[in-house]
Amino acid sequence: FDGYHPLKVKDEILLSEYLFACIVPEQYKEQIEKCVSQELRGKVHYLQQRGLDLQAWNDKVVEYLSRI
Repeated sequence: FDGYHPLKVKDEILLSEYLFACIVPEQYKEQIEKCVSQELRGKVHYLQQRGLDLQAWNDKVVEYLSRI
């Protein structure tokens, strides 16, 4: 894991084929779940983030990703 990267996409990215995982702070679960397609639901993971600074959040995400 090497951080966050903004990107530009010309046409589309087939997330169902290329996405390994999408990590979302748990406090946004209700809003995000409504937008996630059925085929991607198994790749979206929600983690508690409240009270963590950016470094602690990154560490938590990296540790979680190493276990899935």
